[in-house]
Amino acid sequence: MVEIEFSYIGDSPEDVERFPQLIDDFQKDYRAQIHLKALTWEQAWTDLLDVALRGKGPDVSQIGDTWVSSFVGMNALRPFSSQEMAAMGGKAAFAPATHSSMFLPNDTRVWSVPWSSYIYLICYRKDILQKAGIDEKTAFGSPDALRQTIQRLKESGVEVPWLMPSGPAPYNDLLHMAASWVWGMGGDFISPDGKQAIFSQPASLKALQTYLELYRYLPAYANQAIDECVQTFASGQAAMTVADVRSARALNEFGVIPQVLENLGTANFSEVPWVGGSNLIIWHHTQISAEKERAALAWINYLTSDIGQLKFAKLIGAIPARASALSVTLPADHPLTSTLAQAGKTGRGYPKIGLWQRIELQLSLEIGEIVKTIWADPTADIEGLLHQHLEPLARRFNMALAY
Repeated sequence: MVEIEFSYIGDSPEDVERFPQLIDDFQKDYRAQIHLKALTWEQAWTDLLDVALRGKGPDVSQIGDTWVSSFVGMNALRPFSSQEMAAMGGKAAFAPATHSSMFLPNDTRVWSVPWSSYIYLICYRKDILQKAGIDEKTAFGSPDALRQTIQRLKESGVEVPWLMPSGPAPYNDLLHMAASWVWGMGGDFISPDGKQAIFSQPASLKALQTYLELYRYLPAYANQAIDECVQTFASGQAAMTVADVRSARALNEFGVIPQVLENLGTANFSEVPWVGGSNLIIWHHTQISAEKERAALAWINYLTSDIGQLKFAKLIGAIPARASALSVTLPADHPLTSTLAQAGKTGRGYPKIGLWQRIELQLSLEIGEIVKTIWADPTADIEGLLHQHLEPLARRFNMALAY
């Protein structure tokens, strides 16, 4: 019986406990043995970088969807042929927002296959908005609409109109939330040709300023983690909160009160929301054994099939990247359904360039420093702070991108 190793990244200890159930059907049907290796998001990049450098380790891995370019540059991945992709349904089988994660600029080869999607979104109380005279149809959809909604809730006497996470530091997901503002307001991080950092240009700076202004509304809730924000919302103490898609889907685990659940609505931050997620890769060294290579490909075929995607969604609470599986993961009347559908169609991910890992980390750290300043001084000059933190960073990266 052929044996392959699969490394996956668990979001919680519960994921690690449940994950072995995902392999049962495949092992029976294919007569292969899957050895699981659990990683954490905090350590996965370092661990997988070691695999790429040594050419030794798992045969198949789950990776962050922006890591592909780095591993391709190290000649560490095995590409998927057009026939192999056709067997999975081709690019069209996956949500449009995930398509760019399969390719690199100016390269038609497929290096990874989308597995799960991940977004940040707004959870809100329909009854509280209605009481404040706010039409939920126009309350969201753009950063400016959201800002006005928060202000109107505050003016109507809502004690906690808005929550958004900012910790624990270093909190790299600050950039993921900010991206929806940047793209929704016509800005960007990298030029289309991948040769210039443009996150310090006027459109991007204005969008980041609009995003960071929202932290002025939260002096009593500084440095809360996202689970704490969702917990506060679920208990009925806040009108709106930022949530990640998994916590929004699992409000019952936060002890949500009936009044919140009965009046729950969700929305994207902008018309161009950030969509992240994870992809599946086959390592270059797996090709040493033709038998392992076939089993690795079959394993990815299973994981990205409707059956595998739906089982993954049920066990782990993940959002499928496969369009047909996503369409039946939640009932049509679920508060998340239309929000996820819009994100899948109009959302986008980060640029697939080799330097993006460094850019993402440094941008997140600088945004985090600005948020800390706002907590310490709610009257801080956010525009000035952005120029101070981001312009030197853009100059450094432009030097690197020029080569």
